Amino acid sequence: MSKHLHCPNCFVELTPDTLATATEDDAAREYLGLFNTHSWEILRPLSGYIGLFRPKKSRLSWSRALKLAQEVLAMDNDVRIAAALIETTEAMRVKQREGRFKPLTNHNYLLRVLESLPAGIQPAKATSGTTQIAAPQSKAAQARAALDAHQCSDETIDPRFVKLVCEGLKGWLLLGLDGQPAADLITDVANDWITYLWPRREWDDQEKGYVGKLRLGFETTGQSAKRWPNKADVLTCVPNYNN
Repeated sequence: MSKHLHCPNCFVELTPDTLATATEDDAAREYLGLFNTHSWEILRPLSGYIGLFRPKKSRLSWSRALKLAQEVLAMDNDVRIAAALIETTEAMRVKQREGRFKPLTNHNYLLRVLESLPAGIQPAKATSGTTQIAAPQSKAAQARAALDAHQCSDETIDPRFVKLVCEGLKGWLLLGLDGQPAADLITDVANDWITYLWPRREWDDQEKGYVGKLRLGFETTGQSAKRWPNKADVLTCVPNYNN
C-alpha cells in the first residue's frame, strides 16, 4: 500500500491524483501560484494560520483557502502581516493544547494583533544586499519580553518568586482576555502582583508546596477566565496552611 502525504495545515491528501486535480482547479491553481509571488517568510506563517480555519472533521476547500489568503495579504505589508500571523497562530496553539480552541471563522483576532504592531515597519536590508523579513514585535510580544527581563526592586523578595509570577502573567497575555492590561503597563502590573502575593504565603516552605500551587493557580485560573483575573482568583488556589 502506498503512503500518502498530507498538508499539515489543511489536511489535503497530497497524492498524484489530488495534485493533478489541483492544477485543474482554478482556486487551487491560484492558491499555489502565491508561492511564486510572495516570499517564504510570509507564506510559512500564512499556511499555518489558514490551517486554523480548517473544520474539525473535513478539509479546507481550495476556494476557502484562497479567499482567506487573499484577505490576509491585502491587510498590510508582508513584514507586519508575518509578525501578526506568527503571534496569532502562537496564541491559538496555546488554546489548542488547553482544549479550548474552536476553528476560526473570521480575522478579528489577527486584526487586533496587527493593530498593536508598530507602524511604518519596512523590510530590513541584509549585509549581502538581499531583502530579509525583519519581524517586528507587537505590543503583546514586547510585553512578554518585558516580563522575561523583569526584576523586582525589592531585594527581600526571592527572584525565583518574581520569575514565577511573571511567567504566570506572561501565559495570560497569549489568551487575549478582556480587560488585559496595556502592554506598556505590564511591569507595573507585575510589581503589583508580586508585592501583593509575596507576604501572603510562606513561598519558601517547600513542604507545603506553595510555589507549585501558585504555578497551578495561574494555569487553572487562565483556563477558565474570559476576563483578566484578579489576585484573589489565583490566591484561592493556594490554601493558607497557617490558618
